[in-house]
Amino acid sequence: MSPSRTRRPVHRHRSRREVITAVGGAAAVVLGTALMVWLLRPGTPGAEGTGGLASRQPRAAWLVGLTLIAFVLFLWWALRRERDWRGRGVIILIGGGVVLLLAAVLAGILWPGGLLRHTEATPSAPPPAASETSSTAPTTPTTGATPTTATPTTAASPTTKGP
Repeated sequence: MSPSRTRRPVHRHRSRREVITAVGGAAAVVLGTALMVWLLRPGTPGAEGTGGLASRQPRAAWLVGLTLIAFVLFLWWALRRERDWRGRGVIILIGGGVVLLLAAVLAGILWPGGLLRHTEATPSAPPPAASETSSTAPTTPTTGATPTTATPTTAASPTTKGP
């Protein structure tokens, strides 16, 4: 018999923990990338109030970033500490997330000098100038007087002084 007929395929099964870790890591990378694109997208050069949240509202971006870092650290701590997720672990996770969210809202309310800054968005192009176009021809005065125009002064004019 040849060796290929005697070998049996080895079934490699991943544990549920490995699959959840891989899916969670992939989801974290995708969500983190989407968040960074939203926060850091560039604005119109020279125009205040355009672009992502980090350029429009830097204090709010700091608050969002610090809250996410606190949540990741809490999640890491909770996952290392808790072994049984059927009862107490889920309550700790949900309770901790709610406490962190409330702390972030409270920090936003109590931020010194205000959390949001209000900027006026400047248009990228100035509005078109209003041109006066009339559909009728200009009229002459009815008094019979002819309009006079001032003559421009030149260097040869007697009103200018020479050196």
